[in-house]
Amino acid sequence: MASGEVRPLRPRGRVIAVARFAALALVFVLIARVSLSQESDAGPVGAIELRPGVYAACDASALPLPTCGYDLYVVGEIHGSNEVVGFFLDYLERLRESISLRDVALEASPAFERGVNEFVAGVAPTLPDLWYWELAGADTLSLLHGIRAVNETLPEDERIRVHLIDLDYGYEAIRRHVLAVRDGLGTAADAIEIPSLTDFERLSEGEMLDLVACLELVASEQEGALDELQGLRDSVRFRFVRGAVSRWEEAANECTAVRDGAIARNVLRLRDRWEGAPMLVLFGGAHVQEERILTGVVVGFRTVAIDEPYWVERLTGSGVDVFSLLICGLSGSVFSHDVLVRVAVDPDELLFADGGTLRELLADLPEGGLVYVDLQDGANALVTFGARFSPQTARFDPEKPAGEAFDGIVLFERLTPAR
Repeated sequence: MASGEVRPLRPRGRVIAVARFAALALVFVLIARVSLSQESDAGPVGAIELRPGVYAACDASALPLPTCGYDLYVVGEIHGSNEVVGFFLDYLERLRESISLRDVALEASPAFERGVNEFVAGVAPTLPDLWYWELAGADTLSLLHGIRAVNETLPEDERIRVHLIDLDYGYEAIRRHVLAVRDGLGTAADAIEIPSLTDFERLSEGEMLDLVACLELVASEQEGALDELQGLRDSVRFRFVRGAVSRWEEAANECTAVRDGAIARNVLRLRDRWEGAPMLVLFGGAHVQEERILTGVVVGFRTVAIDEPYWVERLTGSGVDVFSLLICGLSGSVFSHDVLVRVAVDPDELLFADGGTLRELLADLPEGGLVYVDLQDGANALVTFGARFSPQTARFDPEKPAGEAFDGIVLFERLTPAR
């Protein structure tokens, strides 16, 4: 689960071709499994109802997840696992078949959106800016290859479009996006000089914003370019807020306000652009709460209180109908931010209103399977997370029902690292 700390871009050096191809092979197997799955009138084949609204299955395609009725379907993840990639591609296929969903949004820098869409659409034979996607992680690489594989089976007017809805982090990404916007404005913007990266890094916040303002004057009525430039303003602000302190937690709430405010605006702009078409989103789990029950995140040995609303909460407050799903692992590990991280959920800390716990149900969980807790089911309206539930870095309020924040929880028996 994302803590809000944004890592700097730095050489990975360990994402090798063999590992990447192995991850891709896993994705393609998962896609094949999705296409072969069958459903009956009583619900997906293979799902066992352990108690009202709680299901166990060997495969994600068997879970009774909603496939219509929402504006956004949001998967909140712990970064760096193979299982999340397979789950997301499975859900994408189901939504595509049910409601012709075409739009996917990811937690990545919009500076790279043009290139990634050329790749997933099959226009570019290889993924541009591979260095950036290797830094993003092998799970993201596998996901993009999986989306491309889906698009290869579809006519052009049904292919999946990828939107990158986060900020641009760091000088290189910000400058790259500034250049892309200028080039997109044509000859009218040729007179606007963009400094070299070395000189760009020396600019003050005001000087960077002045450069954005020059492009805004040229963009004039070009709505798409103006939206990108507003996003660049947010990215510049975040960069200087973060750069003014030695540790992220010293500016955690201001960083959250800038970042999640920008992401919410990005999603709303996309909804306007595509006339309210439904969208499937993958993002760090802390950010996908519809109402905040997460009181803080752990950074080192310190819990940092987060008072600012995350972006999904901002959208639900604006009337957007969101299905929010939290993904966890009961055991295993993930490869996140270049670090192998052990994951674990204490099943005694998922508490039902009748006094039962998740642990009591796990005896019926198939080996290597997963559990889905439908928090919209009336029987689970008062499910809570105990103080020790928190996946790695989260601190949930044990007095608030989990259903205030999430519509469902998927817990894999074991997560494996993507690397």
